Amino acid sequence: MPRRSNYLQKIVFGLERQVAGKAEIEQSPLLKDRVTGRDREVDIVISGWVGGRRIVIGVEVTASRADAGWVDEMVGKHRNLPTDKLVLFSKGGFTEGAIADAAASGVETVTLEEPGDADWQKVCGKLSQVLVASVSLVPRSGTAALRTAEGLRPAVGPETEIFMKDGRRVGTFQDLASAFLRGANVLERVHAREDRPDLKRFVATINVPRGLHMRDTADGLHEVLSLTIAGDCEYREVVVDIASSEYRGAQVAHGSGRLGNQDIALIITEIETEPMRSSIVVYKGENDPGDVVDLAPHGSEHLSSGHREAPPK
Repeated sequence: MPRRSNYLQKIVFGLERQVAGKAEIEQSPLLKDRVTGRDREVDIVISGWVGGRRIVIGVEVTASRADAGWVDEMVGKHRNLPTDKLVLFSKGGFTEGAIADAAASGVETVTLEEPGDADWQKVCGKLSQVLVASVSLVPRSGTAALRTAEGLRPAVGPETEIFMKDGRRVGTFQDLASAFLRGANVLERVHAREDRPDLKRFVATINVPRGLHMRDTADGLHEVLSLTIAGDCEYREVVVDIASSEYRGAQVAHGSGRLGNQDIALIITEIETEPMRSSIVVYKGENDPGDVVDLAPHGSEHLSSGHREAPPK
C-alpha cells in the first residue's frame, strides 16, 4: 500500500522538523503492531536518543475538530505499536471530552493557535505573501582549458574524472559543476534578469582550484585552468499566501502554492533566541510525502534561499 499524506500532514511534518531539534523526523512510516504483526502507517514519527535509550514519538494528524472517539481510536491504534509517546494534532481543535480522554491516557494534544504578540516576532507575524522562486540548472556538456595544452579545449562530459597531481581521484565533472552552481548565488542572479521566464539554456565558466588535473588518452595528467559548462535552465516562481499561527511555543508562518508542475508547502518558524528556520516541502499530489528543501537565511532583501539539484533528464 502506498504511503498516504496530505497538505496538513506536510505542514505539521515541516513544523516538527524545525522545532524538534536534532531528532529524526519521518513522514508516513510503517510501524509493526506487536500483537498482529501487521504494519500500521503513522502520520509522523519523531525519534531520538535520550540517556542511551531510543525514544519514539508518534504524531497523528486530523483537519477536523477532534472528539473523544478519534482520541480513543488513536490510543487504541498505538497501544501495541513501538511508540513511547503519542501526540495528537487537530487543526480544528479538541472537544472538552477529547482533551480529558487524551490527558487520562498520557497523550499530548496540539493545534495551531492564534499568533502571539511576542516583540521578538520579526518575520512570521508580518508576512502576508512570499514569492517563492526556483531555478533548475542541469549541466549537459563542457570544455576544459588545460595548462599544458595551450589552445586546446577538450570536451568533457558528466562522468569525466578529475584528479590531483599525484593521481588521486577527486570526483567527476558533474561533481565539480554541481558544487560550483550551489555556491554561485544562481537563483539571485537569475531572478534579477528581466528575461528570466524565457531562459532555457545557461553557460558558465568555472575557475577551478589549483592542482586539479584531467587525463589524456595516453593516461597523462594535465592541470585544469578552467571549465566551461553549458546546460538546461528553467526558472519558476509563485506567490504564496501566508497564514500566521503559534505552534508549541514557536511563532510560525505557512502557506502553499504550485511551482511549475509541483506543489509546495512553505514552513517558517521563529523561536525566541534561536535563528529563524524555513523549509519547503516539494511534492506531486496529495499522497506523495515529498522532498524537503531546507532554506538558509540570505540577508534582509531575500527571506532565504536554498539549493535542490535537478536530476539529469
